[in-house]
Amino acid sequence: MAAPQFVFAQEAEALRNHAEHDHAAHQCASHAAAIAAQKTCRLMDKPLGGMGVPGKVNVNGKAIYICCPGCAKKLVAEPDKYLAALKAKGVTPPAF
Repeated sequence: MAAPQFVFAQEAEALRNHAEHDHAAHQCASHAAAIAAQKTCRLMDKPLGGMGVPGKVNVNGKAIYICCPGCAKKLVAEPDKYLAALKAKGVTPPAF
């Protein structure tokens, strides 16, 4: 398996003045739609965006959104488990 790709759904520049801006305003439409469809981090079962800007991980060519960088290692360690959890919820992750 190739090294996982993990990126935040927001540009680093937008992190300036973190407490003073609206996270949703920095997400492009495709990120926002995918995050809205997934709703929660499948690892922590927390709302996406509840811990800051959701991260995006490339899992077998699919974009899986997570609540924090700490979830990336867990997701990469058991990708099939979390892809199945999304499928069970009726969520089809978009292509990375």
